[in-house]
Amino acid sequence: MKFKYKVIENKWLSREVKLDDQTYNHRFGWGNGYVGVTRESFLYGLHYNDIEIVTHYGLTFSGNFEDEGDYWFFGFDTLHHGDTLENCTKEYVIDEAMRLLKRFENQEYSLNDTENVLKKKMELIKNILSSDFKG
Repeated sequence: MKFKYKVIENKWLSREVKLDDQTYNHRFGWGNGYVGVTRESFLYGLHYNDIEIVTHYGLTFSGNFEDEGDYWFFGFDTLHHGDTLENCTKEYVIDEAMRLLKRFENQEYSLNDTENVLKKKMELIKNILSSDFKG
């Protein structure tokens, strides 16, 4: 199975946050990291909530990118409380994306019993049974 990773710089490095009638300028991390799987993967098309995997504050994205062909991506972001340009640098995001890729390659994840996962499992069983009956 083929995997690839991708990182994208956050274009909104700071954002005004209103709290108790005060405005704060909050800076976030450098960017987001993604790992793509090919159509042959059981994971292709699943929602990020269908998968439990260790990454920076968990997965927060699933989908495809027009410029990346036939890959389905799972990703994390650095837009959480405490994420800054100092502790979530470009190098950190690249390293975390590479760690995520290795976890997918090594199948260091679990699938939740969501409707999406159960449907995919049923499709897989039907395909196996239909190929067994064909000879």
